[in-house]
Amino acid sequence: MATLFSPNFQTVDGNGIPASGAKLFFYEAGTTTKADTYTDKARSVANTNPVVLDTLGQPPSAIFLQDILYDVVLAESTDTDNIDTGLSAGTGALPISRGGTGATTAAAARSNLDVPSNSELADLASDVSDVQASLQGIVS
Repeated sequence: MATLFSPNFQTVDGNGIPASGAKLFFYEAGTTTKADTYTDKARSVANTNPVVLDTLGQPPSAIFLQDILYDVVLAESTDTDNIDTGLSAGTGALPISRGGTGATTAAAARSNLDVPSNSELADLASDVSDVQASLQGIVS
């Protein structure tokens, strides 16, 4: 089964201008061996490696992967890997509007994304079980 690699991002340079021609290199995880990606779900047409980003600094809409683990490296059109992501390395939180959680902890991420806690899910499961038992009693 082909997996769709679908990052929703735009790369920009230090001045905020789209990094036209930036490159995504795909490698077998933990190695320097390039790994193929594909333009179609059937994996019959291989992409170039690297995949070159468009004039807006975005990848093609469809990149299909093999059933392996990949390392993906983003590089400038000159093949150097110092693309400015607009975020400080290792600090801060990726905003929800940019595909992140807006948080630096799991609890804060759950809160920001309005995800119920484990205890809330356990309470809900208990309530569902009680309703099922009551319905079973009515049917019997």
